[in-house]
Amino acid sequence: MRPTTKAILAICVISSCATPTNNTVVDIPPLVKRSMNTVVIVTPAQLQAKLPTTTTEVPLAFNIGDLIDEQRNLHGLCGEFHDLAIAVGWTEDHWPKLSHIIDRESSCDVRAHNADDPMTGSRGLMQINGYWCKSVKYNPTGWLQAKGILTTCDDLYNPETNLRAGLAMWKYNDDRGEYGWSPWNL
Repeated sequence: MRPTTKAILAICVISSCATPTNNTVVDIPPLVKRSMNTVVIVTPAQLQAKLPTTTTEVPLAFNIGDLIDEQRNLHGLCGEFHDLAIAVGWTEDHWPKLSHIIDRESSCDVRAHNADDPMTGSRGLMQINGYWCKSVKYNPTGWLQAKGILTTCDDLYNPETNLRAGLAMWKYNDDRGEYGWSPWNL
């Protein structure tokens, strides 16, 4: 390799170490000036002096536990699900009993499963029994499927689906003149 080629290669390596990372275009004079077999190499420090300076803010650390604690301080037991419950149709008046049920049934764990319950067990926040999503005599496709709330029982592990299903069950009992909370034996 000729000495000039080695110098150009060195310039390329040096210049790649000091290029800006924020995709800004920087007008930098040529790194190599040739005149009569002379090659001028620009050092990284010289190159850095030509680059604009930027200030980067360090992102704040996010801790999901802090958010959960904050929501529980605002809304009590399982408070991290309060806003979602209201969004799917539960009311503020329902929240005290609903949060109690979620806490008692699943300890606020969306993945909770009780395989000991009949009809393939109970799932999710409200521990909804497989009876409500399995083919039975009166609902060959499954009651929650017929309502368009879910496709399979495993959809109950989604907290939004679980809360929607629980509300549909509550309304079903309430509309029939029964105690809306009866599926959870308060």
